[in-house]
Amino acid sequence: MNDISSKALPASSAEPSRSTVQHWLDGFETALRSEVPERIGACFHPDCHWRDELAFTWHFSAAAGQEAISARLAAAQQRTAAHDFRLPVGRMSPRAVMRLGIASVEAIFEFEIRDGAGAGLGRSSAATSSPR
Repeated sequence: MNDISSKALPASSAEPSRSTVQHWLDGFETALRSEVPERIGACFHPDCHWRDELAFTWHFSAAAGQEAISARLAAAQQRTAAHDFRLPVGRMSPRAVMRLGIASVEAIFEFEIRDGAGAGLGRSSAATSSPR
């Protein structure tokens, strides 16, 4: 069962969550630019999922697990040159969510690639709130 309950963060906690998410995005970008799968993988939970819809692979694809995701991203980074990962201005702030009983923060992010731009939805639990 997918336990989906979500709520907007109270105004008092929205800014710290924005900071936490931006910190993760900065670490992810640094790891991605290294093109080292182990550094990229440190940004993800071992049981994570990644759905790439065009930005990295130019086709719809999905990967499951830290190793598969980090290998794909490392291979694609040389071609895509993904950079400038950020929380978009004027979009919904990060929000607290509960997924399968795990308290997490969910946020929409944007980034640039060599041939355009992309966007994604990231979800981070307390255990994966920042890259290692």
